[in-house]
Amino acid sequence: RTPLGAPPPAPPPPPIDFRGLEILAPMVRAGTLPLRSLSLRYGADLVFGEEIVDRKIIGAVRVENPAFGTIDYVSPRERVAVFSTRPEEKPRLIFQLGTADASLASEAALTVCRDVRGFDVNMGCPKSFSVKGGMGAALLSRPEVASDILKTLRRNLPASCSLTCKIRMLATTEKTRDFMRVCEASGAEAITVHMRTRDERPAEPAHWDEIVRLWDAVKVPVVANGDFFTRRQIDEFWKHCRGSIQQPDVSEAIG
Repeated sequence: RTPLGAPPPAPPPPPIDFRGLEILAPMVRAGTLPLRSLSLRYGADLVFGEEIVDRKIIGAVRVENPAFGTIDYVSPRERVAVFSTRPEEKPRLIFQLGTADASLASEAALTVCRDVRGFDVNMGCPKSFSVKGGMGAALLSRPEVASDILKTLRRNLPASCSLTCKIRMLATTEKTRDFMRVCEASGAEAITVHMRTRDERPAEPAHWDEIVRLWDAVKVPVVANGDFFTRRQIDEFWKHCRGSIQQPDVSEAIG
């Protein structure tokens, strides 16, 4: 109940429409506040932060820093900011979470949900630190765990927080499509597909042609990722896909 004379609470923001957007992709050691701010200034529709593992953010203390106008989540043990943001980026900021456990994912997300627009679960990172911990690309072979993480987050997060995931291509097109359907059924509002497999590295070209066979596997928006570093590459991607997919139905994660 609103106290007499107090202004009514602000209505929750509308759901994010992920279709037809240009998005700063999550990048380790790059997707921090400075790059996100520049990306928003130069036209990014959404920005993803770098992956932060659930245990690093759990227990962090929220500190408002008036000197820099930032909100810092500081690790009491390490005495460093694990995550920093500014209020003005909140409507377009997605926090990427590294996790292999639904309860830890939920605890971590609830720690920072007041300062971000949504959460993305990393299911595609092939780095050893991530895979050995059961996170990132390791979840591609554990769909039941991936599903539990998404369902738990959707159940516990405010409805105003969006929920997405980022995956990689599996061994076959049909396996990728099946995994995408699991993510959709578990609550993902959009799915980013990095157009390489777990074993492929950045030196190998992304398989842009595969998006033509994946985008209609689900009803939620699909975000293509891989080898988008210049405007020319984005334009080439759309030329590559022309006639096969509807441009408003697919977005690009740049990086």
